[in-house]
Amino acid sequence: MFITHKKDFIPSFVGNDMFIFSGIEIAAYSPWFICEVPEYEDGDDEAICTTTHLIADIDTLAEFCQLRKIEKTYLVSPGHLNSSESWALARLLKVSKAQYDFDGGKKQVYRFETENGTIFENDLSGLNKLVPTLTFQTILTFQ
Repeated sequence: MFITHKKDFIPSFVGNDMFIFSGIEIAAYSPWFICEVPEYEDGDDEAICTTTHLIADIDTLAEFCQLRKIEKTYLVSPGHLNSSESWALARLLKVSKAQYDFDGGKKQVYRFETENGTIFENDLSGLNKLVPTLTFQTILTFQ
């Protein structure tokens, strides 16, 4: 979830249905996503601009992909996921999911494949290390 800091602006400049934020806070436990979306005037084939959307979880990303044409998607990964001490940004190509049973419930592991060939697996429970093999199914692909 994002916490935003709203900034006052002149509504006639960007319209009444848009807001400008001076800052955004996010919990650092899981990856998040940046999507670039082309915006079109009614009837035009050429985009008039590209908007940037910050998406805080995989379920929201999946819903967003069904509603909008996404030009580019990026994975923003915390250090514990990308095996470094810093956040990293990489162009996202594919998201896959695997499930396993644990203690009477289903746990999910997501696999993120990036443009540079790096693969990240994310299981917030940390239990998938107990599972010898996981079978991943692709749930999202990007250009």
